Amino acid sequence: MIKRMTVSVALTAALAAPVAAESLTEEQVTLFLDKTPAIEAVLASTNQDLSKAENKQVQNATFDLRPYTTLTEIMASKPSMAMLDQVARKSGYDGFADYAQVFDRIFSIAITGDMVATAATLGEPNPDPALSQNPYAYVNDDSNPPELRAKIRNDLNEFCQERCVNPDDMEIVGRHYEAVAEAVHVR
Repeated sequence: MIKRMTVSVALTAALAAPVAAESLTEEQVTLFLDKTPAIEAVLASTNQDLSKAENKQVQNATFDLRPYTTLTEIMASKPSMAMLDQVARKSGYDGFADYAQVFDRIFSIAITGDMVATAATLGEPNPDPALSQNPYAYVNDDSNPPELRAKIRNDLNEFCQERCVNPDDMEIVGRHYEAVAEAVHVR
């Protein structure tokens, strides 16, 4: 009994802990962008497998910036998980859980950028479209106002340190922000 409880506690802690992996690589982001449409198409066909309560769980996990790892946990016992694993493997991942971790890492950075850009432009009569287009590129463009760049950089760093799956992914995801924002449905 104690052994089972210890394993359960350890597993729960591991799932709740932030990912401490190395930063995403260019190859991982490229694979993600290339293969996400195929995986998403299969995933869309499995959504009918979720109950209203399970859909609500995934929605709530979106606020924690981890919707796909939560979806993986929910789908683990469903027959359609085999189909998701198969398409993920054909796409170059170890399975759907591996894809879900990459998705959530990219999603957390993309949604952070979107939220910071939205907050920075609220109430602005003529917001700079470059900020909304890619806040990560905006802070690195010396032609933008230095005070605003510093504020946005600080906001991105602060929010991401608190909420992102792996804050070290900011640089690489920022380089591909427009494409990943579309792929993870931030736009």
